[in-house]
Amino acid sequence: MATNNVNTQIQKLIDKTKEGKIDWKYVSSNGLRWTQKNGDRLYVTLLNKLLNPSFIGSSMVMKETYVLIVQAMNPNEIIMQVDTDETTGDILGELFNIAINSSKDNATNIIDTLIESL
Repeated sequence: MATNNVNTQIQKLIDKTKEGKIDWKYVSSNGLRWTQKNGDRLYVTLLNKLLNPSFIGSSMVMKETYVLIVQAMNPNEIIMQVDTDETTGDILGELFNIAINSSKDNATNIIDTLIESL
């Protein structure tokens, strides 16, 4: 898959997330999940932030990297896996930050609804 095409697809995910069309679920402090049915197949998209040690001179720092995995269920298969690298640049980090904020906004709305129902 051409890098340009992958970056275009990730940008479309960013745009759809900003529009509120992707329902990212906060599954861990560093992970999000989006589940979408298409026809008779279920697709799960995972977006994770990883903290990896990196050395700058003799100092160790934790570097944030990201991984985006799209997998189909029944039968299980990985459709795509993209990691942060020099070709994807910061676009996965941008998607993660927008998706996590969207997920937190949704969680706040749910909590407000639960409180109001008391």
